[in-house]
Amino acid sequence: MTNQFSLLWVVLGAGTYLLGALPLGYWLTRRVTGIQLDRFATGNTGVANAFRAGPPWLGGTIVLLDILRMLGFLRLGERYWALSREALYFGLLMMVAGNMHSVFLSFRGSKGRTLSLWGMLYLQPLVLLVLTGIWGLGFAVTGRSRKAVWWMLPLIAPLVGYAEGSVPVFLMALGLTALYAVNNGENRDDFAYQMELIRERRKQAGER
Repeated sequence: MTNQFSLLWVVLGAGTYLLGALPLGYWLTRRVTGIQLDRFATGNTGVANAFRAGPPWLGGTIVLLDILRMLGFLRLGERYWALSREALYFGLLMMVAGNMHSVFLSFRGSKGRTLSLWGMLYLQPLVLLVLTGIWGLGFAVTGRSRKAVWWMLPLIAPLVGYAEGSVPVFLMALGLTALYAVNNGENRDDFAYQMELIRERRKQAGER
């Protein structure tokens, strides 16, 4: 029984990692525009860079695909596979890990924001609302998206763990926090990059 239980967790972890690791945005953007997202602008392979590289419908399609794979797993896991809350959070953690460090892209990837956003919206919408408010406060004070993330990160695990009343879920949320802490310093921040573009355009407009 113990071996069977362990095997199920291994299969769940591997399956959800691979599901999250599928670089749908990278593949679709390259197919439509010829642009390789890991070599374009911020180098992130996620939604924000896809919107930057192609037409709006392209970015919107990638958002929809990310929503479908995250909510599809959570809904099927909860309703038809009878997965526990701990298993659902483990799947969320592994999907985000795969999205950030995809085996299909030499362990490069995106920021994992779209997947984690919709995952948390499904599992703990109130906690997500609180964390978003803390991020907004941090951004209002610092004016920097990346610095605002550091306001939010230390509170993810305590809030999620308290809301679920589960030590294993707390530990998985701690793992998610660690992923974000590492990834927050790896790639250029999409929001900061966009603000740089806006400032540069205003500067050019003022020189004309």
